[in-house]
Amino acid sequence: MATRVYRTGKIARLCGVAPRTVSKWIDSGRLKGYRVPGSKDRRVTHDELMRFAAASGMNHVLRDMQEPDRDSLLIVGVNDSLATELGAKLTDYRVVRAANTFAAGSVIGDVRPCCVIVDGSIGSNEVWQVVMAIRNDPKMPHTVTVAVLGPDQGLADLIREWSDGVFVKPLQIDLFIETVKRLIAERKRRPAA
Repeated sequence: MATRVYRTGKIARLCGVAPRTVSKWIDSGRLKGYRVPGSKDRRVTHDELMRFAAASGMNHVLRDMQEPDRDSLLIVGVNDSLATELGAKLTDYRVVRAANTFAAGSVIGDVRPCCVIVDGSIGSNEVWQVVMAIRNDPKMPHTVTVAVLGPDQGLADLIREWSDGVFVKPLQIDLFIETVKRLIAERKRRPAA
């Protein structure tokens, strides 16, 4: 049986860091990996990544690697404290983070999330881009989009029209989580358009 290996980009997405950080972990010996002959690309085996995640206290990485079929939920642009709170309360989902729309684009291709939560702090145009990219992707008919906007956010009406849910800051976190779970359940029951 072939050993599963990971590229630095995939490890970076799993760990929530930049690919360069993963390269530094490998180069310093903290994460044991190897270079592909004739290339600068690095690879890490599944067992080594599991060992590294456990030693580094990255429990979310361990859980995600052990339960790859669990539904993913992507959080885009949300600040650290809110993202941590959401991750702690949304334990039924594999929570993946992206700092901006560019990072979200690569993550969406990998994990095909059942829900994307986009924070308006990244900008109204960026929120709109994420929502429309999901709505226009025929491979993602069941993906729920939820926007978290500031009280005077631009494009709010347009975002409301195309999102499954829109919340205005400050969030009532328990109501927010309950609504997100309900929207996901409803979308899964609905036939694809």
